[in-house]
Amino acid sequence: MKILLLLLLSLSASAQDYSAYQRCMNRVDQDIMKREWVSATQRMDSLYRDYDFIYARHCVKGLQLALRQQDEQRTGQWLDRSILQGVPVWVLRQNELCRPVFTMPSGQAILARYDSLHGVYLSRIDTALARRIQNMIDADTRYTRRVNDGFIPLRHTLYGLQWIHHNKQQTRELEQLIRQYGFPEERLIGLPQNISDSGVWAGFLQQEGVDLALQHKQVFFMLLHYFSTKRQDLNALLLPQVAIGNLPPYQYARINDYLSRNTSAQRYPSYYEFGSAPADADLGAIDRRRDSLGLPPYAEQEQKRRLRWHYRRSDSLGREILPEP
Repeated sequence: MKILLLLLLSLSASAQDYSAYQRCMNRVDQDIMKREWVSATQRMDSLYRDYDFIYARHCVKGLQLALRQQDEQRTGQWLDRSILQGVPVWVLRQNELCRPVFTMPSGQAILARYDSLHGVYLSRIDTALARRIQNMIDADTRYTRRVNDGFIPLRHTLYGLQWIHHNKQQTRELEQLIRQYGFPEERLIGLPQNISDSGVWAGFLQQEGVDLALQHKQVFFMLLHYFSTKRQDLNALLLPQVAIGNLPPYQYARINDYLSRNTSAQRYPSYYEFGSAPADADLGAIDRRRDSLGLPPYAEQEQKRRLRWHYRRSDSLGREILPEP
């Protein structure tokens, strides 16, 4: 019995905590904003060493930092890790900071193995679940477009009723999937299935930055529809998924922000992950909530947003290592 208890404690201690992962990324961003590349690179080394799953956008950030310092060994490590996490070659070629890998001997050697590395990526994700999620988002898009853009007399009658009925059906299906598999985001189902189509994504990448393009947010967007009924059990269902890396903390926070706007849903706290906090907001309490997820303080988040906006206005998103949005 004692041996079993020690084993369970050991497994618990070795669990990879993705709130701690996010806090590390916050410190990386602080270094990036100060242009302290060596410190940022060393923090990324700890993620590379300690976590078996690293989000694709962070793999590319590690690659950009290595290239910024002309560190060929780290460049090879992060390029290999980026491809294993599903990053397409066209994304690396389009990003100005990543482009030098195509002329480096170590980069060329890894890129020559792209097909085999991409095969490993596909073997690590649940492609059947990814197709199922894609079918759900396709259906959600059809019903939502009818409500938003359909024949006006039917938008809030027939189409509206169909939309509500469809949401309830898919709410039950999505809840079942989360309970059975976990929250189906990048860790479980990889990047968006059409990410290899540069014609679809190139404009978005150029306008918003490589990190925003390399995210899977389909289930997050569906939840904003499906859980609009203010379900009491939502946080109990989703919060454990943050700690294990299935659900990015900012997505969890934004879902709560969305639900908390309804006065009948005060059980959902505000994190102000998107949008401005009111002047009378208790920023101390908000920052404590944010820290519990691994999110940076609200003021720091606003600083990073202003910096990204500056890069966007100066058309330099592709030439800078970007802090988290």
